[in-house]
Amino acid sequence: MQRSGLKDIILTVLLFVGVIGLVGFTIMFLLTSSVFEDTVSDTKIETQFTQYINSADSYNARMTDYIGLCDAIGLPDTVSCSATAEAYAMETSVATGGFYCIDSSGFVGNTTRSKGSQTTCPR
Repeated sequence: MQRSGLKDIILTVLLFVGVIGLVGFTIMFLLTSSVFEDTVSDTKIETQFTQYINSADSYNARMTDYIGLCDAIGLPDTVSCSATAEAYAMETSVATGGFYCIDSSGFVGNTTRSKGSQTTCPR
């Protein structure tokens, strides 16, 4: 009779540990997948903006200024762009908060404030 009771206790403990492990794994998976999605999203933005820099450089080489750049390179609605003859800046909001911004002075990176209608990213 005692052996049967011991088996039941061991099975109950193993089942309890298994359930706790499964819950822990699920929580860790959910936390890491949302962080991973933010990283992928940020990497995609950086890649797109590298292409925008190349497009702006090509545009300036052809036109000798940046006037009309924002319309000419076909930016999505999520990208804010400002351009004058001498300078340009582009930005988009990022999932982690703030903005990812590039400008003709060579700035590339995250900012906490929007550039607004300026042709330089806030530093």
